[in-house]
Amino acid sequence: MRTRLDDDANCSDLYVAETEGTIVGMLALRPDESKMDQLFVLPKYQRQGIGQKLLNFAKQKLPSGMWLKADKLNEKAIRFYETQGFVLEKSNTHKVKSENEVYYRWEP
Repeated sequence: MRTRLDDDANCSDLYVAETEGTIVGMLALRPDESKMDQLFVLPKYQRQGIGQKLLNFAKQKLPSGMWLKADKLNEKAIRFYETQGFVLEKSNTHKVKSENEVYYRWEP
């Protein structure tokens, strides 16, 4: 988690979720791009509402809408975003990494 936080701290507005003094999740936003750059919850703490709280916070920070990019193979995250009102905009293959990416948008 610390490496993820350090990487994102240089380029995003970074927020964390804590449980009993332990960082268990993070949210990185790029308000100037209306982008949710990262939403991550440690596996041990998933399915406890932490991701939902972070996403609700993101919606407050970006009330006119936001977009995100995800790995097409991350089915768990994609299901979560779709149940939260995100709509698929496009899908493509990353030119350098050869990974399949999907782009989602949320609008209020």
